[in-house]
Amino acid sequence: MDSTTTYFLPTSSDVLWVAIIIGFLINIVLGLAVGEAAKKKGRNFGSFFGLSLVLGWALPALVVAALAPLNSDSRGEKVASFADKERFEQSNETQVPKFFG
Repeated sequence: MDSTTTYFLPTSSDVLWVAIIIGFLINIVLGLAVGEAAKKKGRNFGSFFGLSLVLGWALPALVVAALAPLNSDSRGEKVASFADKERFEQSNETQVPKFFG
């Protein structure tokens, strides 16, 4: 009974390509996470996802972590818009008498 069994042993270039593909997939997944975090803070998803693909995910992740959410002040409260300010001034004009001018 003479049988020869051939086993496929990966060459070093095969292992290298698999490592490159796995690393690229991990970079894409982490880039998507950075983009989602930026989107939750009111920033552009595509910009931060693109930056994470170009620069790697760590630097844009640090930037997103350091950014405050859009439309908020340092205490985390909503900042009044210009229209809110006008409505406030109009409501005060009808309720509070002006003594000077």
